[in-house]
Amino acid sequence: MKLLVGLPVLLATLAHGAAPSQDRRLQLACTETAESVQSIVVHATSYQDVVIGTRFRAVVPGVLTGRIAFNSSGSTIHVAGDKSSSEGFGCAAGAVGPGVPNGHGHSQVVSTLHRRFTAPGTYMLRFDLNRFGLRTLARLGAADQAYRTRHPHGRRPPSIAFGVSLSYTPAG
Repeated sequence: MKLLVGLPVLLATLAHGAAPSQDRRLQLACTETAESVQSIVVHATSYQDVVIGTRFRAVVPGVLTGRIAFNSSGSTIHVAGDKSSSEGFGCAAGAVGPGVPNGHGHSQVVSTLHRRFTAPGTYMLRFDLNRFGLRTLARLGAADQAYRTRHPHGRRPPSIAFGVSLSYTPAG
């Protein structure tokens, strides 16, 4: 059951010979991370401690920065660093649940990841949610449970907006 609608993916500038392949790998990691977060949001009543794992294939050595942001009071997401630099590239993906009010609200980064890759290969990225992220999911889970008790066949359960941002700068 899909409760969330995808936001557009922000594309990147390419600066290196291996960049088209690396950009595709970054886009895949961005999509996979957003799908993992979406699953956690949809099933918030059954998650306690949350770690989001994503595979990432580094084609060239470089530095990856990733962020996840939640916004429970509006549909606009601002994830710091969601634009690519002139020497690298990036992606952003996310979703807004059906019950989230339109408007700005307040985005908060709930996980930040910074990794340096010295060799090509496939790696696991691990996003640990901070206290705010865990509290937001706990509140969402409690609200969802209360909603389903009162409205067992309801179609607009509580939700949040979220965003994922990955940027990669090849070592140069």
